[in-house]
Amino acid sequence: MKKKKLLVTGKNVQIVQDYILHSQMYFKTMSTTCCWADLEVHFEYFEPDGYLLFPDSSDDDMISQINKLRSEPCYNKCPIFICAAIDVCGVIQRENPQLVDLLLKRPVSADNLSLRIQKHFEELEKERIREEAKEAEKAVADAKANEPEVSNGITRKKHILIVDDDRTILKMLKAALEGTYEVTTMV
Repeated sequence: MKKKKLLVTGKNVQIVQDYILHSQMYFKTMSTTCCWADLEVHFEYFEPDGYLLFPDSSDDDMISQINKLRSEPCYNKCPIFICAAIDVCGVIQRENPQLVDLLLKRPVSADNLSLRIQKHFEELEKERIREEAKEAEKAVADAKANEPEVSNGITRKKHILIVDDDRTILKMLKAALEGTYEVTTMV
């Protein structure tokens, strides 16, 4: 599995450096500052799969920037993770529980933090696969309304082409559709 890219920021430089050092076996990481211009440029060029914040307080500038970030095209709907002290997490949960995708309480080891984030990515991938399977089932249902072609008294299956960059999805869709269609896949 390809390593996900994680953009990391926090005012406590030591925590950010420690996390980046210990998360190398899980993610490709890059640190950024709390400055909006830096954040925007790093999102545009690094194209992270996730954004991890280590805020010092609940009124930290980083937290207020999340809403602005979500409205920017560079954001690309990547999940946002916050790892903070228990009191900061409590305030975030009370005031804006939909602010982040995963809220983690410190103290937590870098390995445990990475594993929790990785598990979140796996759950997102499973959800994406379920959505694609639903779409495929809908396509099958729509296609069943169109009966197979009959030429010269011989019933032929319709031929479809499935294109995706993920081989496991292609295999799953092909297995699901082969009974009804002649299926060709392409990466």
